[in-house]
Amino acid sequence: MQARKTVDAVAERGLRGDRYFEGRGLWNFLDEDPNREVQEASDITFIEAEALAAVEQDAGIELSTGAHRRNVTTQNVPLNHLVGQTFTVGDAICEGIQLCEPCGYM
Repeated sequence: MQARKTVDAVAERGLRGDRYFEGRGLWNFLDEDPNREVQEASDITFIEAEALAAVEQDAGIELSTGAHRRNVTTQNVPLNHLVGQTFTVGDAICEGIQLCEPCGYM
């Protein structure tokens, strides 16, 4: 994971440089749970900076940048309210499809 101020969003592909964009997404495989949804190449995952701060405070840990493995960290944006909505991030048009609960890796 590398922090970036800007990225290229490509329609139907996702974020240029993301492992799923490049076809190298480790969690595309259904070995662990054949019923879980597979992340598509065009998926962008978001996390609130406030949620990260809460985890750090509640668990007494410090997460390094990118440890959460989400594509975009927001601030002052209630992400749960965007599920079922269309919204923009810069010039990219996004659709809030579902909540993304933390994985076992997290």
